[in-house]
Amino acid sequence: FGKFDLFVARSKKLIDVLQVKQQFSSLSVSNIDNIESVCHKFDQILANFKRKNDRHFLDVKKSEFDTIYQEFKQQVDDLSSDLTAFINNCFLTVSSTAKALELLARFRSVTGSDSLRLLLDEKHTAIFQNYGRDLDNIRAVYEKNKEKPLAPRNTPPVAGPLRGHGSSCARLSSPWPSSRPRRPFCGPTRRSGSSVRTTRSPRYW
Repeated sequence: FGKFDLFVARSKKLIDVLQVKQQFSSLSVSNIDNIESVCHKFDQILANFKRKNDRHFLDVKKSEFDTIYQEFKQQVDDLSSDLTAFINNCFLTVSSTAKALELLARFRSVTGSDSLRLLLDEKHTAIFQNYGRDLDNIRAVYEKNKEKPLAPRNTPPVAGPLRGHGSSCARLSSPWPSSRPRRPFCGPTRRSGSSVRTTRSPRYW
């Protein structure tokens, strides 16, 4: 049973390696701008891991595997720090709540580690806090100009103020079509008196 226990322990470590590989493989096909450099570093780490083990991963007699595995884990941890910095920089470049939500959805669809999920949860909170500040600014502008709304240049005296208010409404509602939670809507039908339909499911809740 001693060899069997060693085999089980070795298999668990290999499963961990494969899960890490899947994580970075998902990132490599995510089409996130400039993610290639992070994925290329992981490819080098994985190639070095394979080379040092000479592809004899399940040979429990090769005790040096454990040392090579720990080196692999340390290198992946360092790379995860680089990935965290990359994610932070990506969110610094977004210019609107809608774009920030879109970026959040793209990262959530390809990240699986607990630390990255926690980071994205923090980004989620920050996005909605920033949106709350946007609401306060829009309300302040509205209160200041509600008697004489700001109108685009060269617009009629009635349509111009309406368009000005419309642009404020667009700023309020634009992030939400893709981020509303799933909820039913009931309405009458000739057949049963009621029906249930569901709004589009978000990708990042």
